[in-house]
Amino acid sequence: MSSIIPEALSCGCPVIIVPSEYWNNHGDPRIFQNPGIELASTQYALAIAKAEISLYRTFTPDQFNYYWWQVERFIQTTQDQPLPNKESLGNNAPQDMLLGFWLLDKEDRQKKASTLAAFYDQILSQPASKASARKTDTSINLSSPLSNQEWLKKRKASEWDYGTTSHQATANSRNTTSFSLLIRLNQGEIPKLADTLDSLAQQLYDNWSLDVISTLPAPDAVKENSLFGWHTIETTEQADALIHSLGLREGCDWIVELPPGAVLDPLYLLRLADEIHRAPDIRAFFVDDYTITSDGICSELRLKPGLNIEHLRSMDLAGPICIHRDSWVVVQGRGTSNGSPWFSQLLQITDKFGWSSIKHIPDALISYPDTFPTNTDACLLALYQHLAKNTPGSEILAATEKSWRIRYPLSRTPRVAIAVLSSNQPDLLRRCLESITQKTGYPDFEILLQLSPEEKSDRFLAEWIAQQQDGSRFQLTVVDRSEADDLSAQCNRAVRIFSGEFLAAIREDIVIIQPEWLEELVRTALQCNIAVVAPRVIRAGDAHIRSVGQVLGLRGTLTSPYANEATLKDNGYLDYLQVARDVSSVSNACALLNKAAFDALDGIDTNLPDPNFAWADFCLKQLAAGHRLLCQPLATVVDCDTPPLDIEADFERHTHRKLAKAQGERLFNQRWLAAFPADPFWNPNLSLHSEQIVPETDYLPQWRHLPDQAYRIFARPITGAQATYRITSPLQALVNAGRVAQCVWPMGSSPRDELSMAELARLSADTVIVQNYIHEHHLAALENWRRLPNRPFTVYALDDLITRMAENSHFQKNFPVNSAGRLKFALERCDRLVVSTDFLAEIYAGLSKDILVVPNRLESALWLPLVSRKRTSKKPRIGWAGGSGHYADLTLLKEVIERTRHEADWVFFGMCPDEIRPLITEFHGLEQLAAYPAKLASLNLDIAVAPLEQIPFNQAKSNLRLLEYGALGIPVVCTDITPYRNSPAHCVANTTDAWVNALRERINDPDAREREGIILRQWVRQHYLLENHLDEWLAAHQPE
Repeated sequence: MSSIIPEALSCGCPVIIVPSEYWNNHGDPRIFQNPGIELASTQYALAIAKAEISLYRTFTPDQFNYYWWQVERFIQTTQDQPLPNKESLGNNAPQDMLLGFWLLDKEDRQKKASTLAAFYDQILSQPASKASARKTDTSINLSSPLSNQEWLKKRKASEWDYGTTSHQATANSRNTTSFSLLIRLNQGEIPKLADTLDSLAQQLYDNWSLDVISTLPAPDAVKENSLFGWHTIETTEQADALIHSLGLREGCDWIVELPPGAVLDPLYLLRLADEIHRAPDIRAFFVDDYTITSDGICSELRLKPGLNIEHLRSMDLAGPICIHRDSWVVVQGRGTSNGSPWFSQLLQITDKFGWSSIKHIPDALISYPDTFPTNTDACLLALYQHLAKNTPGSEILAATEKSWRIRYPLSRTPRVAIAVLSSNQPDLLRRCLESITQKTGYPDFEILLQLSPEEKSDRFLAEWIAQQQDGSRFQLTVVDRSEADDLSAQCNRAVRIFSGEFLAAIREDIVIIQPEWLEELVRTALQCNIAVVAPRVIRAGDAHIRSVGQVLGLRGTLTSPYANEATLKDNGYLDYLQVARDVSSVSNACALLNKAAFDALDGIDTNLPDPNFAWADFCLKQLAAGHRLLCQPLATVVDCDTPPLDIEADFERHTHRKLAKAQGERLFNQRWLAAFPADPFWNPNLSLHSEQIVPETDYLPQWRHLPDQAYRIFARPITGAQATYRITSPLQALVNAGRVAQCVWPMGSSPRDELSMAELARLSADTVIVQNYIHEHHLAALENWRRLPNRPFTVYALDDLITRMAENSHFQKNFPVNSAGRLKFALERCDRLVVSTDFLAEIYAGLSKDILVVPNRLESALWLPLVSRKRTSKKPRIGWAGGSGHYADLTLLKEVIERTRHEADWVFFGMCPDEIRPLITEFHGLEQLAAYPAKLASLNLDIAVAPLEQIPFNQAKSNLRLLEYGALGIPVVCTDITPYRNSPAHCVANTTDAWVNALRERINDPDAREREGIILRQWVRQHYLLENHLDEWLAAHQPE
């Protein structure tokens, strides 16, 4: 979209697109989804665009949020640049100089342009300071504060929408679990304690007590509080013993030591109580957290990677942990020092009970002022004691300012086979081999080669092999292979040939750059229960990350975070790029394999046609068997990024590769998405749509924050009234009643298209509702979702006859000419069609085997309290309300208005054709949907009209307009058409005389017309109030 278009719309100017050759070749028809934009060839284009323009600002809140984010990013980026020395600018401060320049007249500005250019040259050429350089180095460490704020905003909305009703009652009904909260308070921390106390007062779970341990005397307000104990000690050294004894008290089930200033989310204890009930064998829990600046901005959001053993040992990541009293007794509760006691507690519990005794709750339930409370020295001391007990001889190496790496001891040097996996590119193979032999410093390794006839015939490779076999320090074994043997088959054969303990599989396009690469992998692999260890893989030339372990579902299938996005010097989110981590899968570029673990699961399945998915399948088999896979950044190798011999002109080979990849992906998803609907080492609140690690802000399911037994519904509605009446209002009413949990992602609210299979699997919804899925990306999504194991029940919601749009409807441009075929394709991939009228059900009976009719209904809270006054002016007030889609319908009234305008005041609300505007008394522009009912009531109409053209599209419409008028007790004269029949409204033929006669009857008999309005209101209240029909709506969107 050209920038001039949103600028024009923002200023209130309608936009008309003139068809041209350029538009035909480059125009995006989705632009017309924005109100206020019309195609010049559309009938009444200018009038429709004018009528819609007021909707633009309400239609595009997310676009405006995005624009503001761009502004904020621009400001942050420019402000991070160092300013030139003031001395070099004379008497002009940089800010004054810039401001003064842009305040000059245009001619003077041109004269001084060279001065400004020199100023910018100085900024751009000046070397950054140490502080700014350090900031640049870690610029990719954290997610955008805007993304953090947006995620927290959506989470809060979800929390209060659902968390204060049925779930609170359920949890408090089993509140026998008690929590003891402990805080060490030092001098000057009273204000921080006050913040923590305020958050405790907001807890939705009430079975808790608090003890403060401090050298300070107790405030008077504390002494009479039964939930608040203050323990004054003489020295801080006495705190440990006291904290330990407090955790041993009777009636204390779970203990949490908190830092002063920790602000607990209202759901913190409620969520813990719920998780304790669900997982009775767990010994300790930890949660996600974030920091808040003094002006209320979330500066860092830690959405943690689950029970990631290596990552949790590599930094103070878990934060305060909630510990069962029995475990508190065994590990003596307190930490090894006064700082970060939770880190020591975590390691002690795992030493005693194993890592399976710990559980992560993926929700941001604690916040801290400015920075995370951590004591690196205390953590390193605790880690040293932990390693001395479990793996003596380990080293702790600094990774970043807040993280470290564990270099495990090389207790022995088992023989390792290095199997170089090739694909008929001898020059790459020779380069890889040379780097292995020249760089590898590990003392005991051999090389395994499997050569195809083409590779064996390469003269240079043959010479290199001959030289190595003559007098090399390592054994070189060469065996034959067929041209058809892919990387999977070669890896399987290599493991069978080798009889040792570890085998390093390495692709031929990899180059070794570190002497210690293999040693570091072996050190890690020697630890217990590790099946695969992979190095960090970087790109040649610019050291961009190629792979640091793969995430299930990332970018649709399987990708490494930060692939081609970050460099070797970047830290990444939570120091992701610098510390060792458990992963679900690793790249097949280079990995050290445990032969026993490999053989136990029959190696790599060569039936998966794509070697990348075959390798990922092997990794998940290891993970499912209880083995660990690690990415170890102490070892780094280079991917030379050499494209495969996949020339598109070689049609057969190119097609074979693409087909193999598609088949491999399909088989992989069928095999694993049911067992692993989400990556266990990827926080479910992180996006799967971006290689960068950012929160998922497009949609946020309520059940992720309050998991319970409520039915889960994910909805993809269109924007506007159709979505409100058909989907969002019924859903919200059911949420308020505690009967469902919802996740609503309106179409058009994000530049993304649709959920991938992996995203939908991770969502774990029971029902998916889609509305008007008719375009290519919609149909592709439905096709993909259909192949999902255990896929949710899928409902197609429809409120219009989209396959027979009115010829003069400006909405026609939003639907392809072949809509009927597209709708058939979509419905074949859905379980049910839910429509608003019997007419639609009859029309589409041949397209779906399961069709249900659920009429549109009104929300009681919005409509019942409203009062529309009658007889407020000398002449009766006759009104119409609606949107731009009714332009043709309103032209029926022009002559009717001309003949009655002296007998009644005509009032239009929403839009009015230009040719009718001079004939009416009042016009009111469109309002936001939430304000629409009150605005309609305020018009104080005596009579309402509802004209419709006699066309199939209108015959399929619902009676919603009658319901809105009827809820306000306004009598209605309407077209005698299918949706309006069998109602108390007065139906007339679409002739001027019929309309005029019906209106004059009501103009001249106010008592009779008001009786009609009362009858219509009673009819609406008896049959069409939403809250009275929630069971019907819910049943229509659930499987039988």
